[in-house]
Amino acid sequence: MRQAITTIIVLALGVTLYADNNASDKYGKDGAPVVRALPDFRDPGSRTETYELYMVDSYGDGWNGASLDLFVNGTLVLDDATIEDGSEGSATFDVEYYDVVHTEWTEGSWDGECAYAIYDAAGNMVVEAGTSDVDPLEVSFTVYPPVPDIFFSEYAEGSSNNKYLEIYNNTGADYDLSALSISSCSNGCDVTGAFDYPDNITFAEGTVVAAGDVYVIYHGSADAAIVAEGDQTFTYLSNGDDAFAITFAGATANEYFIIDIIGEMGDDPGDGWSVAGVDNATKDHTLARNADVYSGNLGDWASSAGTSTEDSEWTVLDNEDWTGLG
Repeated sequence: MRQAITTIIVLALGVTLYADNNASDKYGKDGAPVVRALPDFRDPGSRTETYELYMVDSYGDGWNGASLDLFVNGTLVLDDATIEDGSEGSATFDVEYYDVVHTEWTEGSWDGECAYAIYDAAGNMVVEAGTSDVDPLEVSFTVYPPVPDIFFSEYAEGSSNNKYLEIYNNTGADYDLSALSISSCSNGCDVTGAFDYPDNITFAEGTVVAAGDVYVIYHGSADAAIVAEGDQTFTYLSNGDDAFAITFAGATANEYFIIDIIGEMGDDPGDGWSVAGVDNATKDHTLARNADVYSGNLGDWASSAGTSTEDSEWTVLDNEDWTGLG
């Protein structure tokens, strides 16, 4: 038995040494080059296609047989995109809002040298792959419209059914809420990062909010003062430990874009989440967004909630303080 174990160890070590020797043959004693960071922005110039695939090779000798296929809504639009030689290459392709883009990777001899990113029409990076050891070399994403300055301006979880969500339009123009939805989780999320109830609240086409105005979603049995300011009823509002997010319409449990969120998409926090240093502030309190907030938190509830009055986007008010509603 000892001899068999020794043989296995030797073979395992042999594989490792063989791999190291191959790398040394190509890279020399300094080892493989580090994949450089891809830029967050690339000047779109005068290109006519909407999106750009930008590919890099850290060693500078091309992708050595590796390539990718790029699909839009399941249709192949870039076939065997690669770098034949050198350190970079690019290709362009058209998309429309709500198209689903994904890539499929064909391995080459030195995939560790390969990385790529996809940039939108304005030149901003949408997604990247291959820039770290843990990154997959295949990506998938949905093309969303520019993010509007629409966000939660007030939230109340009070006694009985005195609950509401107030949404503020800071875009500077009238905005039709039918492009958006409210997605949520109940008592935390069943699966971290996935909505229990995507598109839980939707808005009929023509639900227009004027610039600088608000839209209030409220419980139908709320206090008369809330009802007087309300625009749309919804029964299953938060009990303090339920995350609610403004998402683009068409969200699914795992495919979504968060414009603004109250709460975390993880385990049940208990009674509620802390805000501005106040424990369980999302239960039996009213939360008012501070006046210096101009856009949503894009899903970063921790930064939005903050740990004190100095770093929070919210002011925590007493239970059933609705003086700022509407």
